[in-house]
Amino acid sequence: GLGGSAWLEFRFMDPEGASAQTSSPLLSYDIVSANDSPERDPRDWVVEGLSLQDEQAGNLTDGWQVLDVRKEVTFTDRHQLRSFACTFPHKASSSAQQQQAGSLAAGGEHAMPSPPALAHAHWRRFRLRITSTADPAAANSVQLAAWNLFGLPQPDPLNLTLLPSCSSLGAAGESGLEACQQAAHQVIQAKLACLLTTQQVELLLKVMANVANHPEDPRYRRLRASKVLSLASSPEALVLLLATGFRPLVSDGPALFFVLEAGEHAVHRAACIVKVLGSSV
Repeated sequence: GLGGSAWLEFRFMDPEGASAQTSSPLLSYDIVSANDSPERDPRDWVVEGLSLQDEQAGNLTDGWQVLDVRKEVTFTDRHQLRSFACTFPHKASSSAQQQQAGSLAAGGEHAMPSPPALAHAHWRRFRLRITSTADPAAANSVQLAAWNLFGLPQPDPLNLTLLPSCSSLGAAGESGLEACQQAAHQVIQAKLACLLTTQQVELLLKVMANVANHPEDPRYRRLRASKVLSLASSPEALVLLLATGFRPLVSDGPALFFVLEAGEHAVHRAACIVKVLGSSV
């Protein structure tokens, strides 16, 4: 990239093709720290969204709306995943504030969307604006391993969209446990319908028990995908992994890993899943 930067994106929107009118809500997101140089970790940032209407109108400077603001965030390990629910502060970006002030001064009635409106709005573009690294004096750049974005849950026969609701509600504690219970019961139903084998369920149980019984051991928060391939290829098992807080991460060349988000909520979810699945094995 320009200035020696590097960025890999697995899914692009085609500005001229079928996705030209595509927009998505944003409810929560993950940030994964990089493999080295902790001084380059993001510490302060702003997440913003640009609507399809503003993009079509050419408001590429003044149209951005603030969806989340974070200060003094720390990453205590490499490839550490942290999840964040968008707070939708009732504050627009500085350029949008100036636009609003000008409109009001001119007698206009334009007002910035309220937080509830932002939570259900659809966005054409998203921007992560990092304003400080962990150690600005030592860092010559900023780096991160992944930025995963999740929208609002929608009806789905496999409940694959349980992932975004777990990612945000999990941070609140109880709601995350309820979502994981639902995902665990789906696994049990899949086993009864012969969509999952006993071996797959036992492997899921082992993964969750390792997290619950060894909450401080980083070995159990990082799964090599090749070791749990049978789980990653099953929609029901994959939903359970995602609901717990595991996220896919490409690192160390072609190797694919699942990394678990930091914090005690993921441990509580894993313990909840052990309790539900334990009765079915």
